[in-house]
Amino acid sequence: MNALIEKNGIKPDRVASLLFSATADIRSAFPSKVMRQFSGWKYVPIMNMQEIPVEGSLVRCIRILIHVDTDIGQEDIKHVYLRRAAVLRPDLTK
Repeated sequence: MNALIEKNGIKPDRVASLLFSATADIRSAFPSKVMRQFSGWKYVPIMNMQEIPVEGSLVRCIRILIHVDTDIGQEDIKHVYLRRAAVLRPDLTK
């Protein structure tokens, strides 16, 4: 989240909602609970969900979908793929 927030200049008061999906092997914490520790994110609606368990898919993966009110065009959004997640969208990994 830090990387997404910093690279795109995301302000919590411009966020309509935030969705986290996690693979089934992530069981120690809800991503939304961690997000509540970020300053200013108290009133942002946040939801957690589990990824579809497709055989051979990336393990230990958390995906984030943020609905932000912005004037930035889709082609200028800075997508962030950390570590092994880069295989998910090599066309967006720089």
